[in-house]
Amino acid sequence: MTKHLEEETKAWYAVYTRARNEKKAMQALHEREVEAWLPLQKNLTLRKGKKVWQEKPLIPSYVFVHLAPRQHDTVRYTPGISNVVSFRGSAIPVTQTEVKWLRMLEGHASELEHTGESFAKGDKVEVIAGPFRGMQGTLCETKQYTKMAVTLESLNHTFLLKIDSRWLKKTAGQPIHAAG
Repeated sequence: MTKHLEEETKAWYAVYTRARNEKKAMQALHEREVEAWLPLQKNLTLRKGKKVWQEKPLIPSYVFVHLAPRQHDTVRYTPGISNVVSFRGSAIPVTQTEVKWLRMLEGHASELEHTGESFAKGDKVEVIAGPFRGMQGTLCETKQYTKMAVTLESLNHTFLLKIDSRWLKKTAGQPIHAAG
């Protein structure tokens, strides 16, 4: 198989790691020359009475690998890896939209204040401005902050994103599904 054809068949897959072994798994994947990515989130924590920014995995116990289907066994038997996320024995690729959303979420600590009251809980919304532009989700809360739930369906994982309501617009009333 030529390198060109191999590149065309590659997709992003979620890989489940052993608890708190994401960085060790990443190192082992890189040693095996597997393209891997660990989305990180900056969190403000208190250490010895001081506020410190700390990077933690955006989704604990998951890393993402970009590979062809025939490479799954290489990943599956990597130290620190439990398994490739699959359904009925078949690995499930992460959609391009979900990869895009994860890249948007990575590294951001979004703490924006709520300024408008034109939305209701349960509204389907899309972000129209700011670093999360294009992201879609469901409004969860409209009190002190507007919170939008963003679900990565291939992982069955939901993030709550605090966002300024001026950056949102309502979408059609149908549930939003990530399209690849």
